[in-house]
Formats: sequence, C-alpha cells, structure tokens
Amino acid sequence: WSSGHKSTPLEHMNAAYRLSGKNPEYAVALGEMHLDQNQYDAAKSLALDILSSNRTHTSAWALLGDVHRNQKDWPSALECYHHALLLRSDFPKAQFAIADIYQRTGRPERALATLDHMVDLHASVAEDTEHLVLRGLAFADLDRPLEAKELLAKGSERLSSDQWDQQLQIIEAQIRLGDLVQARMAMGRVPLEQASNPQIQRLKSRMD
Repeated sequence: WSSGHKSTPLEHMNAAYRLSGKNPEYAVALGEMHLDQNQYDAAKSLALDILSSNRTHTSAWALLGDVHRNQKDWPSALECYHHALLLRSDFPKAQFAIADIYQRTGRPERALATLDHMVDLHASVAEDTEHLVLRGLAFADLDRPLEAKELLAKGSERLSSDQWDQQLQIIEAQIRLGDLVQARMAMGRVPLEQASNPQIQRLKSRMD
C-alpha cells in the first residue's frame, strides 16, 4: 500500500470487503485507504455503515473522526474521538488526534493535558515521535522555549519523509522560537519534490 501504486490495493481491499460479507474490520481498513486518497465521502460512508449497526465500534468512530479532521471540521472530529475514548479509554490513535486538534485550534494547554494523560497510562509513549512533536509544539505555544527546542529537534530527526507536513509545523515553530539552525536542518529533511510548495517558500523566506 505504501508503494505508491494505490488503485490495485484499493481494488483488492474492495473485493475482500465484499467477500467478507462486509466485515467491519475490512470496512475500516478500506475506509482508511479511501481517506489516504482524500476520498472523504467513501470513507465516511463506510464508517457510518458500521456505526448504523454497531455504535460501540471504536475504530469506526476513529475513522469518522479522521474524516472530519481531514476536512477541518474540528468540533465533529473531537466528538467522534471522544466517543471512541468513552468506549476504549486507552486508545492512542484517538488521543493523538485530539491533542493535534487542540494544538491546531489554539488550545496548547488542552493538548499538553491530553499528552500527559497518555504518559500516565504508558510511560514509554513519551518517546513516540508523534508525542515528541505535539509536546514540542505545545511548549512552543506556551512560551516554554527550552523544552520546545529540544523536543522539536528530536521529533524532526525522527519524522519520515512522507510526514513533511508535520516537518513544516516544526519549522514554523522553530522560526518563532528563533531556533534558525534547527529550522534549516529540518527544512533539509523535506523532500525535494515539495520545493515548490508555497508554504515551504514562505518559511524559507522567513529564514533568510
């Protein structure tokens, strides 16, 4: 699926979903594939199909939350993720998504509280790349530069090349913090094929 040839795996999963008698687990996997291709209506339809017969399917609530989050419908996304957490309190996928939404909507204290709760449940999550990045961004917004700089530099090193959008979040925060050396290093990790992206051009001009 990660190879870039997406039509064939999607067709295979569609076939597997039909042959399974519309098994909910296949439906979620198929929905995630549709979501990866920005086919939001198809992903949403699959999530709603599951929930119409099983309101306690946590992954279906998370999938529906992912659809709303990708569409920047933050209140609906939060509602879905909170539904999932009511059913399964220890659900990192939903918890990370909630922290990300709080971060993007200017509520860093809420983001940090969500991340702290995750560490209370599992101390090892503190070293997870997504946790490092979100925690660093929250500290940047809370004007705690020492913690922010350390976490953002560490998170930037660990992000994969296809997570360049998160890399841009880090760069923007590092520029605000005046950490231009690390910002330039992070920019060097953004794939070259994204060089013409207007957001990247704006960030580069702020580093000059």
